[in-house]
Amino acid sequence: MTKILKRIEDLMLSDAYTNLSNPKHKEVTDEVSKYFKENFKDGPNSKKKYKWVCGPKDNCGYCALLNGKMLDNMEDFEVCPPVHPNCKCEIIEVWVEEEDDEEIKISDKGIEFLKEQEGSITYQKKIGSYKDGMFRVYKDNAGYDTIGYGHKLKENEKNRGVFKNGITEEEAEKLLLKDYQVAIDDYNKYIKRKDYTQNQVDAILSFLYNAGGGVNVGKSNTVYLLKNKLDKHPVSKKILEKEFKEWNTSDGEYNDVLNKRRNAEWELFTKGKYKVKK
Repeated sequence: MTKILKRIEDLMLSDAYTNLSNPKHKEVTDEVSKYFKENFKDGPNSKKKYKWVCGPKDNCGYCALLNGKMLDNMEDFEVCPPVHPNCKCEIIEVWVEEEDDEEIKISDKGIEFLKEQEGSITYQKKIGSYKDGMFRVYKDNAGYDTIGYGHKLKENEKNRGVFKNGITEEEAEKLLLKDYQVAIDDYNKYIKRKDYTQNQVDAILSFLYNAGGGVNVGKSNTVYLLKNKLDKHPVSKKILEKEFKEWNTSDGEYNDVLNKRRNAEWELFTKGKYKVKK
């Protein structure tokens, strides 16, 4: 490992980086961010292209026509500058953000993985919240009234007794997918990448859904690393795992259920294993 990589690793593991209240937090995070921006110039959906750029003035008609033209490969240009005496043109590398209308989706395997994490039928049979083909309200590991696959009851749902008769498996899945839109919205807002594999997307969505979403998770170091796709970097992959697995507390206390979930999501993210380890 080079000295600079060692320094970045030490900084990212330091209290100054992980503790927002540390007086040196901004200074350290700025240095880390600068390193990654200089070494990973691509954005969430960017692609390297080659752009023809004319000189500042007195360009010939041929060069003027080529000015601004971008191609995927340097070799795709029919000619390369200089094309005539005193030609000031050059071809430069640029990173272009490409539009991608394809929506992020959870896969069928991802849905089954999420059901397992939120409380499978097998699990709920054991605790008595699934009987005769119906899900019933129960207290989750954090003490919240919950039904189906992790749907936390809102106050108006409690007051109106919306789920007093329970819900079917089909209704539970529909409710899960409706609730799950929050995770997809957070992915599109904070991470945006379209170049993760499906198993990685499923793992990230499961994490975002469970983390509660919103600004707190959006501004976290975990999401920063995911947004910049630094999971393969020799330093940041280790940091990402550390940051990822630290989301294992509830009300400030270590939670074994959350710890197991983070490990299962990390296995899915890094190895594509949808099987949940008991």
